[in-house]
Amino acid sequence: MVSVDSLKQLWSRCFADDDSFIRLFFEQVYRPEYTRADVEGDRVCSALYWLPRTLTYQGKRLPVAYLYGVATAPECRGEGRSSRLLAAAAEVMRQQGFAGIVTVPANAGLFGFYERLGFYTAFYRSRQMVVRQPDSAGLVCSGTMPLTTVSGSCLPMIDCALQPEASQLYPFFAKQMGRRDACIQHDLSAFQVVLTD
Repeated sequence: MVSVDSLKQLWSRCFADDDSFIRLFFEQVYRPEYTRADVEGDRVCSALYWLPRTLTYQGKRLPVAYLYGVATAPECRGEGRSSRLLAAAAEVMRQQGFAGIVTVPANAGLFGFYERLGFYTAFYRSRQMVVRQPDSAGLVCSGTMPLTTVSGSCLPMIDCALQPEASQLYPFFAKQMGRRDACIQHDLSAFQVVLTD
């Protein structure tokens, strides 16, 4: 079995995430059953993770494996390690009952890599800012979370460590995301991780 410390070291070498994000991922998200690694001797050469999610796509809800954190140590790149690892992991994902594998490449240069492995672009990610409108009393929004005014609208300022009621935002978030034609859905646990990050 691969040690979590060695997976953290590979992550740190391959991504520009700070220690707090790496700690958050491995404490709150990481599960050994959704992880595969290519190990040579005492070092991890390549690793990948998947997260069980629901994909809403063209009116359907599908259980999918959301591929995440695919990494290969710099000195091991160009050897096909991630490709072989993903092929082996895909079989495990099928056995786990996932209808498909989805991912959001970290940069445009990775689209070709994933296309060579049989992936295709089904939808693009987008950013959408949802602003809660002021209530009838003006700029005072109802609720228990501290608020600030931005261009005449109220935006909750969230600190999950100090605001456990942040989970009250989840029903609104889930409703908004559920309206999209093609979208990875997050359960409450995943939403809390997003807020914490």
